[in-house]
Amino acid sequence: MNVDRVQGAAWILVGAAIIAASWTMDRLEASGAKLHSAPGLVPGLLGLVILVLGVMQALRRRSNAANLSLRKGWGSTAAVMVLCLGYAVGLVGRAPFWLATFAFVTAFIAVFEYPARRRLLMAPVYGAATSIVVTVLFEQLFLVRLP
Repeated sequence: MNVDRVQGAAWILVGAAIIAASWTMDRLEASGAKLHSAPGLVPGLLGLVILVLGVMQALRRRSNAANLSLRKGWGSTAAVMVLCLGYAVGLVGRAPFWLATFAFVTAFIAVFEYPARRRLLMAPVYGAATSIVVTVLFEQLFLVRLP
């Protein structure tokens, strides 16, 4: 069984569910809100991106030698889910945003770039750079109060 097709189908379903949920959100038209400020716009666009990437993954072709086993492929997916949920549920709001982002990016790189030692050594540098850029962009440019 091709892991890319199975995981691609799963991401297509996730993207479609996000799009459907964002479409049913209140558009706040009664309050005079413009379409571009509707609460479901950004989640809907993100759902669309997830759906498109799922289609691309499902259609991707690899040789049998390069194709991952189903178990290994789902292990990587599980690791991504654990890291993302750990960040969103465990760190954001409990630690300063910059620290949570630094820890998440550093851990993500460390998990997925191991055994590439040079990249592993750069993980804290990338984590710090990402944390600084994201924090400054959101607070200074987008004027968003971060948790």
